[in-house]
Order: sequence, then structure tokens, then C-alpha cells
Amino acid sequence: LVSRSTYLLDIALRSPQAQVLPSIAEVAAWLEVAISLDEKLDNSPSMKKNLGLAYMNIVRSNENHFPIVEDIFGSIHNETEHVWVGPNDEDWKAWATKQWQRSWGEFLDMSSAREEADYQSVKQIYDTVMKSSRERPHQK
Repeated sequence: LVSRSTYLLDIALRSPQAQVLPSIAEVAAWLEVAISLDEKLDNSPSMKKNLGLAYMNIVRSNENHFPIVEDIFGSIHNETEHVWVGPNDEDWKAWATKQWQRSWGEFLDMSSAREEADYQSVKQIYDTVMKSSRERPHQK
């Protein structure tokens, strides 16, 4: 599950941006499932980093509509369902932004994450985006 998700993420990120949003959304869904089913994965820096990378690319997408991804959670009733089955009334880019912020925030808080080769790159992107969002006036 995890290896297929990370492989799909790698392929999607190497592809031209047109039409990759469904693949990236699928990656995020499968990574959320894996994390919800295995506590070790929930504490894995690379999982949090990859999940944040998927959400970041959902946010960066130029597509106007969130893709319809098959409801793979139909028979799974756990905490993942309320995270993924949304965003319902919420703007999907705002929803994905919150998920990115959560994933990379958790990654950066892990002491073992500092051993990841791209820790500083993730931290720089995260800090830049967070600083930028604090400087912008909030809009309704």
C-alpha cells in the first residue's frame, strides 16, 4: 500500500501537471489509510513528509474542480473517513492546505525527521508559506 502510493506520487510529480490531480488525490487517500491502520506509519517522518508533499501538490494544482476519486473508505469506519470524505462545504484547496500544514507540521516536530536528507528543504518551504500566510490579511 505504502510503496504503491509513494511510487504513484513519484510518477505524478514527474508528469506534466495536466491531469495529475486525480493521481495525487489517490496518493493522499491511500497514505491516510495506511497511517490510520498502522501506528508505526503514523510516527514515520517519511510518511508525514510524503503525505504533506501530496497535499501541497493538490493545493498547487491549476485544476478548478477537485477530482472524483472512488470512495475507497466505504467499509472502513475510522478517523480517516472524516478527513478524506469531506471537504463538503469547505473549499477543497483550503482543506488541502490544512492537511498539508498538519502533515508537514507533524513532520517538522519529529526529532527523527532531522535525519531526513531533505529536512531543511521541507522546513524552508513550510516556514516561508506559514510566514507568508501570517502576513496576508484574512479574507472572508
